[in-house]
Amino acid sequence: MKMRVISLIAAVLFIWNWQVKAQESFHLVADKSSAEIDGTSTLHDWNMKTTDLKCTAVMGMDGTVVNSIESVTFSCPAESLKSGESSIMDKKAYKAIKSDKYPEIRFTSDNVENLKSSGNEFSGELVGKLQLVGVTKTVKIPFKGKVTDASHAVVDGSFKLKMSEYGIEQVTAMFGAIKTGDDLTIKYNFELGK
Repeated sequence: MKMRVISLIAAVLFIWNWQVKAQESFHLVADKSSAEIDGTSTLHDWNMKTTDLKCTAVMGMDGTVVNSIESVTFSCPAESLKSGESSIMDKKAYKAIKSDKYPEIRFTSDNVENLKSSGNEFSGELVGKLQLVGVTKTVKIPFKGKVTDASHAVVDGSFKLKMSEYGIEQVTAMFGAIKTGDDLTIKYNFELGK
């Protein structure tokens, strides 16, 4: 009986130790990653982009196969978003998102839904909290990715949100003749490495 208990404890410790070792922490490769916001206005569509990003993903791995995603955090300075068109419009955007008071945009995952792995490719939806303009809301972020080797992965996706959900006022120009739409599309393309 005593031998069985010892064997059971040894098996549990072995499995626990294997699971701990199988979890891998990946960090963003900054110069190869970006996030963008696409929006509309009464005049033309617009885009803002940043490469000043931080992201950490802890994944359960078996070689190049993703078995689980334990946690994902993402952040960027609000004022790192640039339109590449007009510094005046950038300043209007920063005012709308109150970057002086809330200088960081942040996402923290709570769980993963519909995780699917096929070989070295994986997909699913991250569910978590997006903090923007001092408002935190639960969002669902679809993703698809590929483990390129044991120490690198690429992940991309896009999702939509409304500025009004976060209390962001629509940006106007030319005395209100130009006004941004409420709908935004957030796109991201990340390279992750150990």
